[in-house]
Amino acid sequence: MIGVLEGPVDDTKEYSIGNFDDNKELRLNYPSSFIKSIKESGIDLVTTANNHLLDNNLDSMYQTIDNLN
Repeated sequence: MIGVLEGPVDDTKEYSIGNFDDNKELRLNYPSSFIKSIKESGIDLVTTANNHLLDNNLDSMYQTIDNLN
């Protein structure tokens, strides 16, 4: 099974919070514990090719790749 990881996974940044009514810019970020949950759910491969991967800069992109590896 293939999934889309719609954002970075970087424990050094704040996690995604908020909603569309709070007038704050949406920046996605997830804790590394999500990766274990993804794997346990039966997803074998995730793509990181999406519009939110760089929400928290290049360092978060590299951290995401490290976390997935």
